[in-house]
Amino acid sequence: MPSISSKHISTALLVFSIFITLTFPDVLTELVVEAIHIIIEIVVEISDVIFEAVESMLDQFVEHSFHTELHDTQIIVFYIILSVLMIPGYLIARILPKLYFYLESKITTTYQSRKLESQLYWLGLSRNDKIKLGIMIMSGLYIASFFIM
Repeated sequence: MPSISSKHISTALLVFSIFITLTFPDVLTELVVEAIHIIIEIVVEISDVIFEAVESMLDQFVEHSFHTELHDTQIIVFYIILSVLMIPGYLIARILPKLYFYLESKITTTYQSRKLESQLYWLGLSRNDKIKLGIMIMSGLYIASFFIM
């Protein structure tokens, strides 16, 4: 009696995944999008609960420490939170221009090198190879159009 190894299981899962992807691409795409949406929604809800808890603790701390009224407490807590959030905002504002210029130069360099490689590849092809490549690209775009609609 043949035994089932992990290699057989992984191969079967791979074949099954490819079959599902080719058979139901819209269902798979919708499933992935919904999963990402749920994860983002959960992260936002947890962040909101944590923020509300911190704000409530700050409210109680300020109210009991300084014996203030509700409106004064809210103003003090607002400025405390604003001053705490200004530190990461300042750091992000300092990092973003450097990151932008780094990514801009990296993308420009990559684009230019890929463009040059493509041009050299195209110039190196014979007429028959250029026709074959054109037919393969057009066939691929035609097949891909079925997944878009």
